[in-house]
Amino acid sequence: MSVVRFGIYYRQHATEREVFEVGDVPVLKAYDFGDVDFESGDLLSFVLEGGALVAASNAAFEDPEAFRELLFRAPMITGTVLDSGFSAPFRVDSRETFRDFYERKEHAITNEIIEVVHEYDDMWGRTRETLARFAREGRDYRYSVDWHLPVVSAVQRSIERGLAATKRRGDYTLLLESFPTEPAVRVVAYGPDWPDACRIYDILDVNEYRAAIEERLAKAQLERETRFWNYLLD
Repeated sequence: MSVVRFGIYYRQHATEREVFEVGDVPVLKAYDFGDVDFESGDLLSFVLEGGALVAASNAAFEDPEAFRELLFRAPMITGTVLDSGFSAPFRVDSRETFRDFYERKEHAITNEIIEVVHEYDDMWGRTRETLARFAREGRDYRYSVDWHLPVVSAVQRSIERGLAATKRRGDYTLLLESFPTEPAVRVVAYGPDWPDACRIYDILDVNEYRAAIEERLAKAQLERETRFWNYLLD
C-alpha cells in the first residue's frame, strides 16, 4: 500500500438532515472544497471536522498528544460520488474513527515519502512552465505551495520521542509518529480541506529523504523553490 489520501469535511457545510451515517446521501458542493469538480464513481474519504480539531491542529507543535487524541477520535466516512459536476450526491458507504482508518494502513515496504517528493517535482515543474508563459504574456502569476513534507529535524525528533508535530503559521499540520517495533515514522499531513488533499505515508529512511531534498535543492531554479527545499533541511 502506498500513500493514503483523504479530505476534511467541515460540519458547518452540512444541512441539519445530513448526519453522515452509512447509507446517507449528502450533497458535496464545490465551493465548500475550493471549487473542485467532482467525478462520478470517485471513492473519497473525509474526516468530519466539528471545529475542535482546528484549535488542536494550530497548537499541535506545542501539544502533539492533544491533537493526536482528538484526531484519532474524529469520525471518518468513506463513500462514492454518484454524479459529476460542481455539486454531486455522495453515498456514505462506511463510517469509522480516524484511528481505524490510520491503523488499517499497512506499514510500508518502500520509503513512501519519496513518492510525495516526486509530487513536488511535478508541482515545481508546472510552476516554472506557468511562470515562463505568464512572463512572455506580460502577466504576473501568483501561486501558493502546500506543505505536505516534514522538516528533517521533525523526523529525527519523532524517532527520538515517538510523537512530534510541525505547524508553520498559515500552513498545514504534520503529525509524525514512530513505532517501537517498526523502523518507520508515519506522517499524517492534515490539510487543506479539499478531497484527497491530506495524506498518510511512512518514512523508512530519513537519510534517503535528506539526500532527495539536497539533490533537488542543488537543481532548484526559482528563488521560492530554493527556499522550499532549503527549509526542509532544518
